Amino acid sequence: MELLKLDSGVAKKMVIVAPHRRRRKLDSVLTSSHYIGHPLYMENKLAYLFYDDIVKLYTAFIDSKPTTEILVSKLASSLQFPVIGR
Repeated sequence: MELLKLDSGVAKKMVIVAPHRRRRKLDSVLTSSHYIGHPLYMENKLAYLFYDDIVKLYTAFIDSKPTTEILVSKLASSLQFPVIGR
């Protein structure tokens, strides 16, 4: 929240890296009434990337040199977003 207060331009560019087992906790915290709605709408401004997804990406590309476009595409498809009402 503090980063958004300093620079709202980082919205939709923030990624939390966490273990997958914390997904429910992240969803719960970020979609609670304290964070959703006016003024920050945190559930719409960040994404998650789980540790195991980073390992999968690393393993997939360790022996190759992917283009930036391919790497960005794979990263984007690995992103998860907060789910309201879980």
